Amino acid sequence: MAQEVPTTSTPGNLTAEEESHVFKIFKGFLFSERNNETRSWVWDYGLDVQSTTERKWVCVPCIGKKESRPASYEYKGTQNAENHLWKAHGYWDPTGKRTAPSTKKGGKRVFASASDFWQLNRHDPKEQATTIPVGYHNTT
Repeated sequence: MAQEVPTTSTPGNLTAEEESHVFKIFKGFLFSERNNETRSWVWDYGLDVQSTTERKWVCVPCIGKKESRPASYEYKGTQNAENHLWKAHGYWDPTGKRTAPSTKKGGKRVFASASDFWQLNRHDPKEQATTIPVGYHNTT
């Protein structure tokens, strides 16, 4: 499934309101020049901003959703930004070089119930009965 890169992924594509919002939150920061350290796919979904002492990746989808404080992470290393994009927005590496966390060994996928795990119909009593373990009795 192809994922679209947000249209506000570069400083030139931000609206004046979005740009103003970013720099109200990140006082003393300016757009930084990208270099060869920002080649990861996560930079397609983030802004590169820096102050005299810090440099950050700021989440463009959060800006577009008008979050009061868009997610931001230090620019070195992209794992936190990757995890944020996956958990908050459902975006993952569009090249397919890396598998999404829910399909990797050790990745966690949250199920609302056992019936979701086994893809059973919650509204069918016969299928509901199959999700209760044999010998389980609620004693409370």
